[in-house]
Amino acid sequence: MRRLIAVAACFALIFTMRGNAAMPPEAFQMLPRPKEVVLTGGAGLSYGGLRGLVLVDCRRPVLPPLLDFLPLLEESGRGVLTLRLAADAELPASTEGYALTVREGRAEIASRGQAGLFYGCRTLAQLLEDARDTGTAIPALAIRDWPMLEYRAVHIDTKHHLDTLRYNYDLIDRLAAIKINAIIWEFEDKLATGCVRW
Repeated sequence: MRRLIAVAACFALIFTMRGNAAMPPEAFQMLPRPKEVVLTGGAGLSYGGLRGLVLVDCRRPVLPPLLDFLPLLEESGRGVLTLRLAADAELPASTEGYALTVREGRAEIASRGQAGLFYGCRTLAQLLEDARDTGTAIPALAIRDWPMLEYRAVHIDTKHHLDTLRYNYDLIDRLAAIKINAIIWEFEDKLATGCVRW
């Protein structure tokens, strides 16, 4: 009976974490699911539709490969990704939160902090990957997202094997893509430690 209650509690927690956001068509799957998604109607953005990047009051964040090739431009417009740091009231309060808008062949990501721009770019990259893989344009939409937890870690146990450095770097990139921001890395669990006396 306790097991059944524990399983039911887990399912309830998972479904409450999903929120009540409208989602884009099934072709687009974002992980983790954003808190708020609104389909705004009108023209969206197709894969390969971005030709440049405009930075407004921010530094260029580390961009995912699908966005890293974009040259810096002076003006926003069609085919341009605009990254903007701001303190607007409609932005999530967290510096890791962001607002992503896709419309009329352009995209804009606004945030209160550089981390929010980083995570917003990760969400846009997921949408672009799905657009590429399915041949479907990203619909016009507005996304607002912020983390439930400030510390989002995974535990990696490598005390029984060693992976290549390249594998570990790729793993870190993949974890960043799903907004994991810390790693608990276990190298060894059998090191001798002295007795601590208080």
